[in-house]
Amino acid sequence: MKKQKLMSLFLTGVMAVSLVACGGSSGSSGSSASSGSQKEAGENQSAGITREKTLIWAVPELPNGADNEFQYTAEAQEMQRNIYDSPLAYGTYYDEATGFILPDYDKIVPSLAESWEMNEDGSVVTLTFRKGVKSHAGNELTADDFIYSWERGFGDAGNKGTFGAQNMGLTSADQIEKIDDYTVKVNMNGPNPIAEAFLAHVCGLLVDSVEYKAHATDSDPWALDWASTSASGFGPWKLVEFTPGVRCVLDRFDEYWDQENLPYFERVIILEVPESSNRASMLLSGDVDAATKLSNSEIATLQKDDSVKCLHYDSNKTFIVGINVKNEYLSDPKVRQALGFAVPYQEILDTVYLGQAKQLKSLVCSTYPMSTDQYFKYTYDLDQAKALLAEAGYGDGFTCKITVDNTNVQAEQVALLMQSSLKQIGVNLEIEKIQSGDYYDKLANKDFDGLFAFLDSAGCPDAGFALRLGAYTGSINNMGHYSNGEVDALVDQMMATTDVRVREECAKRIQEIVVWEDPYCLYIAEPGFDLVVAKDIKNPQWDTIQQIHWNAMSRE
Repeated sequence: MKKQKLMSLFLTGVMAVSLVACGGSSGSSGSSASSGSQKEAGENQSAGITREKTLIWAVPELPNGADNEFQYTAEAQEMQRNIYDSPLAYGTYYDEATGFILPDYDKIVPSLAESWEMNEDGSVVTLTFRKGVKSHAGNELTADDFIYSWERGFGDAGNKGTFGAQNMGLTSADQIEKIDDYTVKVNMNGPNPIAEAFLAHVCGLLVDSVEYKAHATDSDPWALDWASTSASGFGPWKLVEFTPGVRCVLDRFDEYWDQENLPYFERVIILEVPESSNRASMLLSGDVDAATKLSNSEIATLQKDDSVKCLHYDSNKTFIVGINVKNEYLSDPKVRQALGFAVPYQEILDTVYLGQAKQLKSLVCSTYPMSTDQYFKYTYDLDQAKALLAEAGYGDGFTCKITVDNTNVQAEQVALLMQSSLKQIGVNLEIEKIQSGDYYDKLANKDFDGLFAFLDSAGCPDAGFALRLGAYTGSINNMGHYSNGEVDALVDQMMATTDVRVREECAKRIQEIVVWEDPYCLYIAEPGFDLVVAKDIKNPQWDTIQQIHWNAMSRE
């Protein structure tokens, strides 16, 4: 059955490509969860869209939804980032060495907001939005859209109301004051050094409040059902089809406010192709233009083929082995240090990543400001590991579990290498490989028994953001229940001041604690971001959540 389903998906993808290449309708003959008006719009435009102007994007699984508040797998956030725009954005530059358009972390520029102003202590930001900006449904952007986007997050415990609120320094949407139809004042809880950067973050995307409210009901006041497979935003791409398990289709929004950056492509088709080998094959055959999340061995093979381009950027991705400090054995910092000396770092980089990754040496990725590797004292030293275990009272070793997501091939390979290595110091590492859905349930509930493989990226280029995200007591990414009073106090100090000197001193001390004195995790690798595209595709624009903006892309 699995092979039959895979072949069905593969053929569906090929058929979709053929339809577009012939200029035929791209509407699915099966059920589509998109609204009738969206589907009709897609069908009306399809006849004039050629294969040349169609970007076909192969992914292992489709976005799990279009709602930025509640559905945020990597694929979902990538699609959402192209449908919606944020108030501010990063300036960009083309990096010839990587082939990507990259964000300039030192340059924040207007986006939906044409201007903004911070007060003297950084506790209040006033945003003035552009006039005449139209949504995909034809509604004008106003201050109400910004307010509604935050009300919606707070109203149903969405992304803005939890994660976003912490980083924007808000406890209620009432802190957002409407000055006039195009101006809002955001009164934060105190000085916020990342306020401007967070207004460029994927969490700050703005929705079309008029269209969302039109789909609200008494039982669903925030239109969650409609928004899971439909959308109306102010970005360069509009969603015209969402067929779960098969594909999503987005058409260029010709009335996009930034006419100077109107996309070259007229349509993007996101195809679900679960097997990475099939994604690679479809890329080589020309059936798709890009393949995401290929294995390192597949990328190494494709690098030898002149018909494709293998793009790599060091990015901000981090791969750690998380530690549940409530575990009887792992609660002792000396035990965590001992495990740090028993990780075969170089073997992992050579055999799992085939030399395509860097050693991770901090909780803050090396590409971010204020990251330091000076406290990473670990080498592969089994004698040192044994000595530390003995000091902790576990000279005879112990048994521990490591949980991995079954879709993360690299994580399982790392676990196997660690299992072999830790056995030599008396630690019996049991590998628990579970379904992706179960794994993410455990992440959400912080329910790991011992160790767990975790791949993530801090989406805001700030050391304080990254450190609070992971190591702060109770934080969203603190799945191992780590708690250190000094770390919490330093994070609070760092995230409540705009004084760069103070922030740098805090960041340095926090990294010393979480890497060496009281280890937060095992620091494994910085895999970087990989994308393989057809030879004639150029200018993918990378974003800090490992997303690609399609609007800058074109064919040679």
